Amino acid sequence: MFIGRQYELDLLNEKYTSNEAEFYAIYGRRRVGKTELLMHFCEDKPSIYFYCDETTDAEQLSDFSQIVMSFDNDEVRYAATFTSWAEAFRAVGDLCGTKKLVLVLDEFPYMVKNNRSILSVLQKVWDLELRHRNIFIIVSGSTMSFMEKDLLSERNPLFGRIGGSYKLEPLPSLDAMQFFPEYSDEDKIIAYSILGGTPYYLERFKTDKTINQNIEEIILKKGAPLYDIVRTVLREELREPSTYNRIIEVIAQGNTDFNDISTASKIESRKLSVYISTLIELGIVIKDYSFDIPDADKTNESAGKYYLADNFFRFWYRYAFHNKKLLEERKTSKVMDIIKKSAGGIHSYASKAFETVCIDYINEMDRRGKLPFGVLEVGRYWGKIKENVNGKPRTSQVEIDLVANGEDKNQYILGECKFKNERLGEDELKGLQAKCPFRGEIYYYLFSLGGFTNGIMEVAERDHHVVLVTAHEVVNCTQDNPV
Repeated sequence: MFIGRQYELDLLNEKYTSNEAEFYAIYGRRRVGKTELLMHFCEDKPSIYFYCDETTDAEQLSDFSQIVMSFDNDEVRYAATFTSWAEAFRAVGDLCGTKKLVLVLDEFPYMVKNNRSILSVLQKVWDLELRHRNIFIIVSGSTMSFMEKDLLSERNPLFGRIGGSYKLEPLPSLDAMQFFPEYSDEDKIIAYSILGGTPYYLERFKTDKTINQNIEEIILKKGAPLYDIVRTVLREELREPSTYNRIIEVIAQGNTDFNDISTASKIESRKLSVYISTLIELGIVIKDYSFDIPDADKTNESAGKYYLADNFFRFWYRYAFHNKKLLEERKTSKVMDIIKKSAGGIHSYASKAFETVCIDYINEMDRRGKLPFGVLEVGRYWGKIKENVNGKPRTSQVEIDLVANGEDKNQYILGECKFKNERLGEDELKGLQAKCPFRGEIYYYLFSLGGFTNGIMEVAERDHHVVLVTAHEVVNCTQDNPV
């Protein structure tokens, strides 16, 4: 079942329906769903889909030849392999008809790994022939350094021919949770908090089993589908996995300030900056800023906080990394006991992801025009406020889970997100109001897993600036007729 990616499909279809030849690049981390997206896009179109492999150049050309030659009727049109890549690409051009032909070269870096001249050959055939044909060429790749720093750079022969590129990110939370239709709203959020938005991870969970059963059998059990996934990702993408592993571990331990990460990891600032930039590019780490920080200040390394953006990495380093010895000894049940007995349990862990889900909800409601005003920006806030306590001025450090502002910057939404099986009441509203650092028209959104007390519901009925949102409403907000 193909889920989400409507924006990406619309983008590709826009290219497909243009009146000229198109050349496009799609890239992103492994397992993020590039192949599924491109195969789904090609389903109703004349297409040649070639998955490049880590093989010799001669074998690659032979495999490509067979697919091209069998395009018309699934039978090889010629007995022999094309004599060259130039001949093969020209043959693709000869197959173009009244309907635009899609040529997908999936994992393109593998094609050119053993023959860099393919780049120049494709550039020449494109310039002389293909750009005059009814064709849409898509190259994709998981090797981020090649796709971003080589293929799309000015020194590459295809520079100026590729008419655009798109970095495919993990699915947003509201789409990711659709992988678990049989789960309760609560378990959908927990599953997302564990797996994030990577389709390969999401597809591994079995919805006929509980969350705990899936954690044990799909993640923690030695030899399980996701047991070695973190180590594999680091080895595939990075030259110094042990150094990056240390940085990720330090961030997972709660060190979010740059200087704290440098101290805890024992990596000096200049080098750490480079390492963290790489982790951000890979989507493993995110640098978050307080909602009100000016753009000019964001260049300062100490201005923001660093978090693990990948929920699966966050889960692995929170519960499995330090218990790897037990897992290697196949004492999975002991690690499960550690998870269950940890402070706040899995709900405490999932609370951070619930904030992200609520932010995604606000963005979705904004797209649908269902908020009190059009939203310009959504984020989190942390900072100091001045207040009076028993008649004495005091400065307090506060954090707000969700803040959004209107286009005139005089309207705000402040959100409190509680992922607990307890009813949220007037005390939480008063606490949120007390933390407000902004002036203007303020709307207070309270998000709750456990529902709301009668008292706060009466307040919301009287005051349209108080909005109550259940977890069920959040999870199902993209459905036309939510159950």
